[in-house]
Amino acid sequence: MKRLAMIGTHLIHTYPYGAWFNGCDQALFEQNAKPWMVKIYEGEPAERHSDAVRLTHVWGGERDEAEKLAAACLIPHVADRPDEMADAVDGAMVMDENIEERAPLMRPYLEAGKAVFVDKILSLDPAVTRELLDTAQRTGARLAAWSQLRFAPGFEPIRELGRGGIALATFRLPLDKLPAYGIHLVSAVHGLLGAGATAERLADGPAGPQLLLSYPDGTRALLYIAPDAPPQWNLYYAAPKGAVHATTGSSRVMFERSAAAIESMLVEGAQPVAPAEIAEATALVRLLCQP
Repeated sequence: MKRLAMIGTHLIHTYPYGAWFNGCDQALFEQNAKPWMVKIYEGEPAERHSDAVRLTHVWGGERDEAEKLAAACLIPHVADRPDEMADAVDGAMVMDENIEERAPLMRPYLEAGKAVFVDKILSLDPAVTRELLDTAQRTGARLAAWSQLRFAPGFEPIRELGRGGIALATFRLPLDKLPAYGIHLVSAVHGLLGAGATAERLADGPAGPQLLLSYPDGTRALLYIAPDAPPQWNLYYAAPKGAVHATTGSSRVMFERSAAAIESMLVEGAQPVAPAEIAEATALVRLLCQP
């Protein structure tokens, strides 16, 4: 059985992963989790799916939140320091809302050669992202970062239409939230179209930035993030085989697919997202924030 730690000064996206790896006390789950987390399980219990990985340790800068998570998701150890269990686990999930806190949290685990998943992006600084990827390569650690939007089931019809089309990807978001949440749209597009595009920031729209991605095979995607964009996340795609408007679909399935990818890192040594895509994600979010 592989052992996994969850750490963050401000823990995010906790309970869906806790339930998937460990199962939960349903009453405490509904009492302690944020309403949106409870809502994605409406009509069915939040049950354990993994037979190979357990969350055994949690550390949170807000200890009471870590203790509530541990009680609800059956995590036996609440740590006093974020690095104290680096030798006791096989991997770590860095689930920190604060981007600048992620690099120092993950370094002890990378140096120990442990698998590390980082929610969203490693850093807004391309140099820091490269340093962390280089550390992982040097120590043989598996390192991956993504937004759960990469695994949204509602976007699958776009993949079925094949390459060579034109996509419009939109996300309604206040611009002061771009550094923290711009990765959602970037990760969704990466999941469908991959990395390796050239990026150009166009003249900004009336309320937010526009980023054009052009792939070598002629596939293109225009990313638009602004308060006046359609609600939530939307992808419109027109290709030789047809056209489609897609939204995310089931958030529960999205988290389950993401958790399964994390499990594959620990159990199979998989690299679900290539280092080149992780580095490109940092560069694209930075370009959205700082033209």
